[in-house]
Amino acid sequence: MSTTSPINDSTCTFRKLPPEIREKCFLPVLEWHGKSPALLVALRGDKELYEEALELFYKKPNVYHLSEVNRWKFAGMSVKALASIKDVKIFLKYVPISIQQPKNCQY
Repeated sequence: MSTTSPINDSTCTFRKLPPEIREKCFLPVLEWHGKSPALLVALRGDKELYEEALELFYKKPNVYHLSEVNRWKFAGMSVKALASIKDVKIFLKYVPISIQQPKNCQY
């Protein structure tokens, strides 16, 4: 029966890559789409790589969208994440309505 051991510096090949290469791996998948990027969620168990990816995420010029989809709020964002916001776009759905004057209305 084989046993598995936790990943550490000696077994994690990704850690052996230079920081510049890790950055190139991280950046394309660190996009904000209304919730934490999957990479950040996956790296939470590895404090060192998580902090490295998180720092890159905060440096990116992410645009945060407020809409009906995210209920008009930045739910679940940390204070550090909120402080990193540099641009916000608000999307409103235009629904034309027809207003008719009541027949018995006198002005």
